[in-house]
Amino acid sequence: MNAGYLTQNNATTLQLPHLKTVLFDQCLDMEWHFLYHLTVRAPNIEMISARGCKVNDLAFQVLLRNPRANRIKSLDICSSLVTEEFVSNALELMINLTFLGIEGCRGVGLKTRQTIRDGVLGKDRRKSMYVYIDDEQDHRNARIRHVYERRRFVPVTVDSLIECEEGQRRKFRKTSC
Repeated sequence: MNAGYLTQNNATTLQLPHLKTVLFDQCLDMEWHFLYHLTVRAPNIEMISARGCKVNDLAFQVLLRNPRANRIKSLDICSSLVTEEFVSNALELMINLTFLGIEGCRGVGLKTRQTIRDGVLGKDRRKSMYVYIDDEQDHRNARIRHVYERRRFVPVTVDSLIECEEGQRRKFRKTSC
């Protein structure tokens, strides 16, 4: 389903009453009005993850209205463009909220982000489904696996390698296996 489909005038009959969870992690090209129209047409959403999406407060305005605000249990909007004003409104109006992810939101003050991350609303932090390998050792292992699989290279145990002739371009001869 694309953003244009939801925002066209002929799509006003589209309703999603059974949609409970929405996952849009790392959707960099998604604009705020897509998420806004989706929340209008899906009144029973309980969990939203829009990590890394460059959406602002306007995308979530529908969620701040009752009774929708009472249904939201998890809102993961890390690295989005929301502001401190939105976060304070969400904390006030979303009474059933059990998780609020706002790490990396530069529009929210550092003190507020740290308070929420270390408090009750930050205890269920999870990695994104689309998280990249950020641990250096895992990254090296992944690169090694990729090279072996791509080149179908099988490691050989060799006691020593002796250069055949000096000056030639890296020709080696196995002495023992």
